[in-house]
Amino acid sequence: MLHRAKQLTGVPCRNLSHAAIFLSLFALTGGSSYGQVLNGSLTGNVTDGTNAAIPNARVEVVNKGTGLVKIDITDERGVYLFSDLLPGTYKITISAPSFSSRVADNAVISLNTVLRLDATLTVSQLVESVNVSASIVTLQTDRADINN
Repeated sequence: MLHRAKQLTGVPCRNLSHAAIFLSLFALTGGSSYGQVLNGSLTGNVTDGTNAAIPNARVEVVNKGTGLVKIDITDERGVYLFSDLLPGTYKITISAPSFSSRVADNAVISLNTVLRLDATLTVSQLVESVNVSASIVTLQTDRADINN
């Protein structure tokens, strides 16, 4: 029977058995590792005190172990998503113009999990300063002339 297989395929039977073993091992290891995800995810909504979405808020994620920084901007619904974070402890800073920042200093991202961090930002104190500079006008008090 083996001799007949050699004649039909033109490939020696020994190479066929090696190919079958290789394909079997590839199928076993490839199939099991394909379903594994080695990353975690982070998502959330950014809103103000009235629960209105804050679009274009900046979300910065820093892996405290590696120092890797990733930045995302919220969409028009105030939603952000990081889907490829390595497991570890992160510092997450959420900020927007005219709002106070929110910081989560020890957020833990785990394998195959989604961490949800919704943030409500408050309006920051508006600081307005007006600088007036003028030179002192010298009055001439010794004459009673009126000039333009």
